[in-house]
Amino acid sequence: MTAAAETAATAATAEHLLTLPRDLLFDILVRLGPAALGRIRCVSASLRRLLDTTDFVSLYHRKHFLNPLLLFLSNTSSRISCYHYNSGSLHSRFDSGSSDDSVSVFSCDGVVCVICMSKIKIHDPVIRRSATVRFSNGSDISASTGFAFGFAKLRREYKIVRLFEKERFDRFHYGPVRDALCEIVSIPSSTIWCGSKSERSVKYVWRTLGIRQFDFEVLTRKGNVCVDGTVYWLIGERRFNPVFIRILSFDLETECFGIVCFPREYSDRSVECVGLLEMEERLCMTDRLPWETKMVIWMLCDEGRNIWCKKCCIDLSWIDVRDFEIVGHVGHGEGREGGEIVIKIGNSDFVLYDVEKCLFRRMEIAAKGKDLQVILKRKGLL
Repeated sequence: MTAAAETAATAATAEHLLTLPRDLLFDILVRLGPAALGRIRCVSASLRRLLDTTDFVSLYHRKHFLNPLLLFLSNTSSRISCYHYNSGSLHSRFDSGSSDDSVSVFSCDGVVCVICMSKIKIHDPVIRRSATVRFSNGSDISASTGFAFGFAKLRREYKIVRLFEKERFDRFHYGPVRDALCEIVSIPSSTIWCGSKSERSVKYVWRTLGIRQFDFEVLTRKGNVCVDGTVYWLIGERRFNPVFIRILSFDLETECFGIVCFPREYSDRSVECVGLLEMEERLCMTDRLPWETKMVIWMLCDEGRNIWCKKCCIDLSWIDVRDFEIVGHVGHGEGREGGEIVIKIGNSDFVLYDVEKCLFRRMEIAAKGKDLQVILKRKGLL
């Protein structure tokens, strides 16, 4: 049978499957593993739309226990370990590709992006497949000031955003100035995992979005957060002036920048005293001075009108506030409020804070590593 005939036969089989009752079809597809399901997505657009429905995704996640995973970097090697959030047991391990301390780990929709000085690696811990991203136009990623990783739902593309600066001579000021530049690479989700190998290499090209004349510094050392297809960074003015806190936004669909402001009447903190957090699929901001024992979490309820509301206030009087970090939030499910906030204390202790009950509980997890990096929350299927 020729390749064309085989493709036509596969498409005919797919159309025949779609004639089955919906409940029966779900019962068949839910028995398949994530890797097989990923291949079925490539058969036809009708099957892909069916697999993207909320009913099927919820059913599949319940059956296969695709609960959130926690990631640890190893102390002695380049291995990254994934642990189950509920039980604390080991789920899987994969190689980051570099033992350098400069490795940065990001996640979006259950997929990990590991960025080191020489290459970028994307890994899906559920289907246990990896892809090494290489670039044909040879950008020097070691000179970057920051990265971000996210998923554009409408385009169904993973996007890696790179921020960097470039010095030039300005004739008007008659001296050197530094311009903020941004590059982006788009990786279609339909092509990154195709093929039979568990690890593959793909080549893409950086696209420059042009020079941005920013009068502030992007505080990449404080990290970023991706919420529903938009990446957010904290920014500080080059001339220190804490009139209000500013947040730089980047829409992965339109590839446009924006500014979100935090009203001064809510807090007079400087940008160094706050942090960003994704919670209930909304942008949140943590607000606490270093010597205070309470932390306020604000939620952006309406970005268009710049309306913030106080989500909760966490009492931290029983822990050492000099050595703790908000790692992430794990919700109860789509459309449901509450959930738990993961807090790292020191290097190896973790507690969970229930937002609704205002209670702490200790997380028992047998992991030894440099740090807890990210929480993987799979919201859909690839």
